[in-house]
Amino acid sequence: MDLAHAQFVDNDTKLEVTVTFDYSPLEASLSLSQSSFVKTKKDGFELKATSQYAGKVIGTAYLSWQAKGLYEIVLYTDNVADIGPIIADAFNWDVPNLFETITDKKTRVAKKSTYIESFTGIHPITWNTSHFIPGFTTVCLPVKVWLLKTAGVLASGEPQETAPVEPDGSIRDIYFRQLYTWRTNPVTGVLERVVTNEDTLSFYVIPERLAVDSIVALDPSVPASDEYGSYKKVIASTVDASDPKNYELTLAMDLYQGTTTEPTQLKTNFTNGYKKYVGKIYIDLIGN
Repeated sequence: MDLAHAQFVDNDTKLEVTVTFDYSPLEASLSLSQSSFVKTKKDGFELKATSQYAGKVIGTAYLSWQAKGLYEIVLYTDNVADIGPIIADAFNWDVPNLFETITDKKTRVAKKSTYIESFTGIHPITWNTSHFIPGFTTVCLPVKVWLLKTAGVLASGEPQETAPVEPDGSIRDIYFRQLYTWRTNPVTGVLERVVTNEDTLSFYVIPERLAVDSIVALDPSVPASDEYGSYKKVIASTVDASDPKNYELTLAMDLYQGTTTEPTQLKTNFTNGYKKYVGKIYIDLIGN
């Protein structure tokens, strides 16, 4: 149902409202409604000097669906399809069949994973092709999503029923990025890095359609042809108890510029003049 247009006329003495109903004869449906998305400096969408509150909400959308039988809903970007051919032409690469001829599975999967990760997110409207070398320096900026299926808990220990966002649209590090500390393993005595906010973390990167799940792809039973696309960001499925009429998706970006000695990709892009971006995020309802 689309509730649209409210208009004042005759010096505000009359309110005209038009209500439009959309009917689908299909047994399955998927629809998305969204709020106004912030995307300018006026909205506070600018580089941040510190990481603590550098996560910034782009906007919140609400998903509703009706499925037939078993189903899952997946979220992804598809920059390989959109800009992959440009990169392939520049470097004479065959996308997405790159690395298929490498016989060692571990090496092949690692290279595929790194390659696809380079396409994740949104990309500048125009850029210097030499700056986009998948697996090395790239120009894409990741977009993260909060959703109930993978939500953590609040700092208080209470469950997150909606995205943990500050009034100004910023997001605390504990919810937005993995935080680490170094600890000595009590068994091996080896110093190792440990994630300290695993319980509260709830914003995760939206993957590329061909993203590689290194655990799944490394399984000897998985053929090389199925390694690309082995990772999926499933946001809802048959086994979920999520509300199909009001499912929140809150999108955000990391605006931390890093330091002079260790600038982030965002800062590097900004320095190179990349300030306008474009991209698409796909939501697919897959059923049997």
